[in-house]
Amino acid sequence: MKKTILIFATLFFATINILAQTPEPTSVVSVTPVTQKNETYKFKLFLLIKGAMKKNLTMPGFAYRKIKSYPLKVKEFVYPGKYSDARGKALADWTDKMLADIPVKKRNNGIYLVRAVFEYIETSISDREYAPEPLPDAHSGYFTAAQVFENKTGNMLEKCRLAVAMLRRFTIPARIVSWKGDYAVEFFIKPLDNQGKGVWHTKAFTKGEIGEEKYTMPSDWHPVSSGELLDAEWKGNTISIRKIREREIFYTKKEEVLAMYTSVTLTAGDVFETTAITTTPKEFYSLREVEYEVVFKTGDHPKIRLTLPFNNVEELRTAKFFVRPEAGLKVKYKRAVVEAKPPQEGMIYALPLEFFVETEK
Repeated sequence: MKKTILIFATLFFATINILAQTPEPTSVVSVTPVTQKNETYKFKLFLLIKGAMKKNLTMPGFAYRKIKSYPLKVKEFVYPGKYSDARGKALADWTDKMLADIPVKKRNNGIYLVRAVFEYIETSISDREYAPEPLPDAHSGYFTAAQVFENKTGNMLEKCRLAVAMLRRFTIPARIVSWKGDYAVEFFIKPLDNQGKGVWHTKAFTKGEIGEEKYTMPSDWHPVSSGELLDAEWKGNTISIRKIREREIFYTKKEEVLAMYTSVTLTAGDVFETTAITTTPKEFYSLREVEYEVVFKTGDHPKIRLTLPFNNVEELRTAKFFVRPEAGLKVKYKRAVVEAKPPQEGMIYALPLEFFVETEK
C-alpha cells in the first residue's frame, strides 16, 4: 500500500512540473507573395514565300445548296462549329424567318442567299474595336456568332464567324481563312452540272468583293475541319497576341528574294521598301514581314503556334521563316509542324514558339 502511494505521488508531482513549464515561443516566418504582372513585348516574323496567283472565277447565276451535291472534302464545312453556330434560338429563328421571307425560286439558289447574308452583316453589324487581353485560350476572347447577332457589332473575325454560321445554316459550305493579312470568309459554290464542279470563293468585309481581275491572291491558309483556325493558336497559356503591322515585297527571281531574306535575317535595321506594290506577277516570290505584340506575365513561358502560309503547294507555301524578338524577349523555336486531314484539301503549316524574358536564368 505504501509503495502504491509513493508511485502515485511521484507521478502527480512530475505531471505538475511538466504543466508548469513555459513552452518555447514558436518562430513565425512572414512570406511576402511574389506578384506577377503582365508585360508587353514585340517580335517580327519574316517569311520567304513561293506563290502563284489564283484564277479569279466568275460567280455563276445559280448554285445548289443541297449537301448531297457537295464533294466529300467539302461536306465537313456545312456542320456548325463551336464559335460559328446558328442553332441558338434567337439566331436560328431569325435565319429561318429570313429564309421563309425569300421567294421560293430564290430560296433554293445558294448565290442569292450568299449575297443576302453578306448584305445583312455589312448593313446591320457595326464595327467593334477589340483590344485582346491575356487569356488561356486563343478563341475565347471574341464574340461568338450568336453574340455578334445579339449585340449587332463585331470585329473582322467576329463578323466572319456570323457569316460562316449563317451560311452553314443555309447548307452552304463556309470557313474562315486568312486573306491579304486579315480574316475573310470562303464559301463553296456548286453551280449547275454543266457549269463546273464547284469552287471556293473569297469575301472579306474590309476588302469588298474580289475585283474583275483575271487573277487574285490565294488565301494564306484555311482550316481542314469544321473547327476554327486562327493566325495564332494556344491553349493553357495565359497570353495575348496581335498583329501590329504587315508588309510584303514581291519578286520574280528567286536569287533576288534570297538575297533580301539573307539581308533581313542578318540585319536588325529596316530594309523594307516603303512604296506600295501596285502589281503582282502571276508566279512570284515574296518577302513578308509581320510584327506582333505579345502580353504575358513575368515568369511565364507561354507557348503558341503561328499559322504560316502553306495550304496548296502549287499556289502558296512558306519556303523559309525567321523570328526576331525585340530586346528583353527571347523566342525559342526549331521547326514547323504539318497537319493534314484527308480527304480535305491542303494542310496546316504552323510554327511553335516559346517565349522567355532575357533577365530570367
